[in-house]
Amino acid sequence: MADTGEGDLAAGANSEFIAEIKDDLELLEPDLLTMEEEGGAVGADLINHAFRAIHSIKGGAGFCGLKDLGALSHSMENVLMHIRDGRLVITPELVDALLYGLDKLKLMVDSLESEEPMFYEDEVKILENILSSEEKKEDSDLPGKTETRVISSEKSEVFQQSGEYDSEKFMIVQTSEDSFFNSRSFHVKRDEIEKSVNDGKFIYAVHFDSNRDFIKKERRPADIVNDIENAGEALFFDLDPNLEEFEIKEKSQGFNLVISTILDLDFIAEVLEVPISEIYLFDPSSFDFSISVKPDALDGMDDGSEEETVKEETVKEETVKEETVKEETVKAETVKEEIVKAETVKAEAVKEKVFLKKDGKAVRETKKAAETIRVNVDLITRLMNLAGELVLSRNQLRPLVEEYSRENAVVTSVMQNLDMVTTDIQEDIMQMRMQPVDKLLGRFKRIVRDTAKKLSKKVDYIVEGGDVELDRTVLEGLSNPMTHLMRNCVDHGIESPDHRKKAGKSETGTISVKAFHQGGNVHINIFDDGKGIDPEKIVSAAMEKGVITEAFADTMSDKEKIDLIFSPGFSTSDEVTAVSGRGVGMDVVKTNIKELRGHIDIDSIPGHGT
Repeated sequence: MADTGEGDLAAGANSEFIAEIKDDLELLEPDLLTMEEEGGAVGADLINHAFRAIHSIKGGAGFCGLKDLGALSHSMENVLMHIRDGRLVITPELVDALLYGLDKLKLMVDSLESEEPMFYEDEVKILENILSSEEKKEDSDLPGKTETRVISSEKSEVFQQSGEYDSEKFMIVQTSEDSFFNSRSFHVKRDEIEKSVNDGKFIYAVHFDSNRDFIKKERRPADIVNDIENAGEALFFDLDPNLEEFEIKEKSQGFNLVISTILDLDFIAEVLEVPISEIYLFDPSSFDFSISVKPDALDGMDDGSEEETVKEETVKEETVKEETVKEETVKAETVKEEIVKAETVKAEAVKEKVFLKKDGKAVRETKKAAETIRVNVDLITRLMNLAGELVLSRNQLRPLVEEYSRENAVVTSVMQNLDMVTTDIQEDIMQMRMQPVDKLLGRFKRIVRDTAKKLSKKVDYIVEGGDVELDRTVLEGLSNPMTHLMRNCVDHGIESPDHRKKAGKSETGTISVKAFHQGGNVHINIFDDGKGIDPEKIVSAAMEKGVITEAFADTMSDKEKIDLIFSPGFSTSDEVTAVSGRGVGMDVVKTNIKELRGHIDIDSIPGHGT
């Protein structure tokens, strides 16, 4: 544990930040589990979503001075960045490392209020080991390669200093007149930008102001370079990472970047800490990969004898090739026209997500999201109690008003209005406490995964009806009993891969959960396709523990025998493990559900499931 003095800072940490970071952590866990399931087929959107969550956590931690939290989240961000860039392959071990980090982040956030010290070095070490092992692998794949890649040299400085231009290797991209850059041209590698467009990535031009982005923020060029590497791939960058502060001041105009990334406009602005107004999104359909561009179209080209020579040679060459070019252009235009049409359709789909046209100018689209505010649960409970008092007062008032309503129609109207408003208030406040069961059921995916891994089993977890709503108190009350049921499904229900194979089943078992409304109640069905429950084994274990007598067992139906598992102290496990065998569980499950005014019932078919 690093002694950062985080406790003093945490004491004043904003409760809003803690609430937001908990939301981000909740979103991150299902993303990591889905990444493990999809493996190499995982989509860029999912990785981007996970990256956004951990980056928000790191950014908030830095803002509040929570260095420990920021250090661990930064290590996790680095791993996700390598996954995003294709440098790391998603494996169960890699996801384990991220989940360990996630669990520690949760504990660290919980400890902010109590100021308890938290050790996180082990999690950071595991994450760093993953990155270092990948770097060693890259070195072994490329023996003898010691060249260090400098962003600025190849992509800007070499060309600007020498004035050389290879139209086959490089191309020029240009911003629009109505943008911050005002028709600025940038020199980029043709194959890199073509690959980025084909991969569906966004291409941005970004401006860094010397005073605002470096001097005032006390940021070094190397810090900016690190942010760029985290965000995507630089196609053009005229900033030397080794510049000193006085050299930065000399470049009062600032620096420019062309970057290829999967991040959308809002997020790239957040990562690079640059105003959105100084970021330009290129239209992919504006890139012409088939036509060479003249070098004098570039901004900042030095005047000199070499340039004049190039121009003279160009004039001579164009005179000789003029007729050939015309001929080739006619042929090429037909093909190009079809390509441009297809690319335009594709580009519009991307562009519509970020820009809309307004009075001929490109403006950022503002998507309307549901407006929400955070309200303390105690306040909602108090409102609900007050609504209950209001309903009681209305009911007491109703018989008194009826005496006067016969003579005064206005009184009847007022009473009807009061009745309607009171009912609406009560229903709305009750609705404020309702939450989708998916908020609860989603947690069990991790529990099923971890339990199955401990027991060397393969289990799929499926949820239906996650949008069914329950009162928040009921959801909280269901958490413990359902956790026990899930572990029982994996431990007692689902067989090992070998046993399932011998029984003619798939090696991977399935636990499915379905929530639905029926008869005014919410039903939650949990089903596993395991070995089922053997009633005779239950009876035998119950008699050994003295729960029932042999005479009584002879009078019981199979259903009654299965229900014996709810008896206190009952267990069919031969040994106590980290998962089961203590005889404390199903009786507590039944008690907890009864306290919620609920009912639990078990059906099982031996060999098929429970």
